[in-house]
Amino acid sequence: MTEIAIVGGSGYTGGELIRLLQKHPSVEIKSITSRQFNGTPVDKVHPHIRGSNLVFEDIAPNNLDVDLVFTATPHGASMNIVPEILETGSKVIDLSGDYRFNDIATYEKWYNIEHISPIEAVYGLPEIHREEIKKAKLVANPGCFPTGAILANLPLSKEELVENIIVDSKTGISGGGVNPTPVFHYPNCADNVVPYNLISHRHGPEIQQELRAFSGVKVSFTPHLVPVIRGILTTSHSFLKNYDGNENNSERKEEILNIYKKQYQNEPFVKILDDGEIPTLNSVRGSNFAHIGGFEVDDNGRLIVISAIDNLVKGASGQAIHNMNLMCGFKEETAIDNYGMRPWLIKGYIKKMIKMKTVIIYFSESGNTKTVAKTLSKSLNTDLIEIRDLKKRNGFVGKVFSSVDAFRENKTDITPTSIDLEEYGLIYFGTPTWAGNATPAIITIIDKCDLRGKDIVLFATMNSSGGRSAINRMEEKVGARGARVVESFTIKTKDKNIAKIEEDSANIAKLLDLSLYNY
Repeated sequence: MTEIAIVGGSGYTGGELIRLLQKHPSVEIKSITSRQFNGTPVDKVHPHIRGSNLVFEDIAPNNLDVDLVFTATPHGASMNIVPEILETGSKVIDLSGDYRFNDIATYEKWYNIEHISPIEAVYGLPEIHREEIKKAKLVANPGCFPTGAILANLPLSKEELVENIIVDSKTGISGGGVNPTPVFHYPNCADNVVPYNLISHRHGPEIQQELRAFSGVKVSFTPHLVPVIRGILTTSHSFLKNYDGNENNSERKEEILNIYKKQYQNEPFVKILDDGEIPTLNSVRGSNFAHIGGFEVDDNGRLIVISAIDNLVKGASGQAIHNMNLMCGFKEETAIDNYGMRPWLIKGYIKKMIKMKTVIIYFSESGNTKTVAKTLSKSLNTDLIEIRDLKKRNGFVGKVFSSVDAFRENKTDITPTSIDLEEYGLIYFGTPTWAGNATPAIITIIDKCDLRGKDIVLFATMNSSGGRSAINRMEEKVGARGARVVESFTIKTKDKNIAKIEEDSANIAKLLDLSLYNY
């Protein structure tokens, strides 16, 4: 296993590094540093990483004994620690702007900081510098705006099709970082579009540096803040050379589209959209993909190219992991090949990408609870585990079923001290509330299950009252086991026949199927 450390892991990019690296089969996160949160469990700062058992530490850079270090530190801070880390023999991927420029004078001019530790680094855009990244000791991870802008215009510069490019980028609020500022204060940015640093954004010269390496193209850049959480949509305007106004715009557009397809045909994370398709932010949200489309030419020879990326993934942490994979000899796509989280893809995305297999575990003291559980399982196509009795709270007798059909056929008794739930991503726990020992029983069962990182749905059948109290007790125990409750409900069964209970349960299943699309 390759051991890595994250220096400055409490920000958004640090959180995304942790989230993505947790699924990397060849990497172990050995240290995550934060002076402010020293000794604090990571999931107290990044609640979406609940159950990871990682803890922030305050470790000096020269004491990080790992193979590779991500420095997710502010501009001006990285230059103080990167040299020390390199001296230990560790490779470094720096997510700040401190090492992105070939010319230190350019950095000092645009960042207004004196660079005290200049070191040669490779600019970490794999689509341009793949071979250099593979051999690098220090990689400067690109900025978020430059990533989308450079990829959108690289073929134009390489083929010398244009002389001037105007880059207009719209960014989500998370681009401002985890610490709030007046500009990113909700009343100032909600229902608003805010242009800022109109001609003075520090990412402008970064875009210019990479594109001018192929031609004498000139780049002008203006960013806008828009009221979305994450993502960058970049619209690039440029005027085609030697355009006389008598050309067939459709043929020229097809020619340019083919140039882009050829440029990126072997790039795993750049997708060229078909003619007429326009990139959208919600298609790349949470992913390391860049979508590029538009490709319209007007009667003045103006070409429009649009790119969409997630600023925290392709624009930061995902790209950093891509660089790590190259530096360490791993397959490029490892841990970062998830598709974007567009709402209509959420259900399929969850089940496919995190192997969302579902099981319902219920305590069968009540026949009504069994009816509810069986109906839910049939409607939602889940596995079933029935708990019939406890044995001195050290184990329990039950039945395990792989499907509703097996429920009728397979009567295998089990007497485990715990249930292996590793294959399940979504787990239901159900209990009756009228039976005196029912709620303590299900809580004992929950206490014996490894639920770290699992998503949980809780339900209680009510013959009288106490359903919400049972839910609350289960919820408290589930939280203590490192899991997340994504839904809970009670269902009244008193004075209802089996047909009515089945009908009510089926209706609840329909609502659950809809609500769990978006959790």
